[in-house]
Parts: sequence; structure tokens; C-alpha cells
Amino acid sequence: TMEIMSAGTSISIGNRLITWETTDSYDAGIDFALLNNRISGSVAYYMQNVSDMLLQISTPPSAAIGSVFGNVGDMKNWGWEFSLSSVNVDKKDFRWNTSLNFSTNQNEILRLTPEMERQKGSTLFVGGRLGLFKMCEYAGIDPERGVHMIWEIDRAKYNETGAFVRTGRKIPFTDTNSALHEVVLKDKSSIPTFYGGFDNTFSFKGFELGVFFTFSGGNYIYNSREKEWTAPSNGYWMKK
Repeated sequence: TMEIMSAGTSISIGNRLITWETTDSYDAGIDFALLNNRISGSVAYYMQNVSDMLLQISTPPSAAIGSVFGNVGDMKNWGWEFSLSSVNVDKKDFRWNTSLNFSTNQNEILRLTPEMERQKGSTLFVGGRLGLFKMCEYAGIDPERGVHMIWEIDRAKYNETGAFVRTGRKIPFTDTNSALHEVVLKDKSSIPTFYGGFDNTFSFKGFELGVFFTFSGGNYIYNSREKEWTAPSNGYWMKK
């Protein structure tokens, strides 16, 4: 007898051509304290220039390899950092401290390797951000047929220039259509543009209680659960 096994693909392999990613960091800030150090804090601006950044890049399906790490280009990060601390209560047996930190972050791709620049429809492009989504754009429900619709892109123009241009037509949301009419959403990134934390510490007769809260925002999150509930098979879209 002969047993036929299904083929598989490896997720990642090594790359002997990669080099170290390097980062040049610059920052300037001011520290301050008031009321005999009952209130203190800092304000700083930072900038990071990243050279030969390492990212996981897709390979052609014929390679039977899902992705591989490589040095794809240069980018920069920049933003502000704020911190504030206060001693709210300072008694013999009780002390209450509060601290707050808040940071912003932006990034921009400055350079890509020639191989990366030649890739049509890539989420990585000079002047763009990291973490962009690529998927078809939802266009509502057809009131007559009751089916989900997506926006059609001009495939001829895409094949010629790599540009995503809508034809103005809405087409049914199917597996085939969703794969052929994906677009890079240049203003929607999965990477937060701000984040921070808020901490309260209470001390009483040798016992200490800490309450810490963190947050982040300015980014988009892909709702995979809604995809499973509403999409045909493995199609998907991004709602605006």
C-alpha cells in the first residue's frame, strides 16, 4: 500500500546574508522638581535612526517557505516622552505616591532595498509606516441580494503601476474577489502612536499596595472574530 501525505511549508528559515540592525539614538529633555521634590517630572524629545532594519519578509509561494528575515532598509522613529511623579500624602504611618508616564511614537521608512521597492502591493514603501494592513475594503451590503460587497480595484492599472485605484464599482465579497482586490491601507497601522501608564502606591505600617494601569492607542486592530462570523471561508475586509 502507499500512503499519500499532504505537503507542508516551513514558517521560517535562516538567512546567512543578514547583518546586525543598528540604531543611532538622540534625545534632549528637561527634568524638574517642585515643592521640595513633592512634585517632579521630565519632558524629552527623542529620535532614532535605524539602519539595515530586520523584518520578516514573504517569499514566493513556489519557494515553499513562508517567510525569512532580512535587512530591508532604513527607518526613523521619533516622539515625546513625559513623566510626572507626586507625593500626595506623607504621614508617619501612611504614604501615597502617584506616577504618570506618557509617550508618543511615529515611524517612517526612509529607504528600502531595490528588491523590496520592486514588489508591487507591498505594505512596505518609502515614506510609509510599519504595520500597515492590506485587505479588501468593505462596501456595505447589497440591498437586493443581501450579500456583502467590496470595492473593486482597477487590476490593469495595478498590474502596470502597482497603484491601488478604485473603479467605483462594488462587487460581491467572495474568496476570489477578496484576494484580487486587496489594497494597502496607508493610514491604518497596527502600531500604537501613543502609550503610557498610571501608578499609585500606598504604604501603611510596613504594608504596600500598588495599583498600575497601562494604555495605548492611535492604532487599528484587526477583528478576526468578526471575520469568522461574517466572512465566506477565509475572505476578509477592513471596515472604515
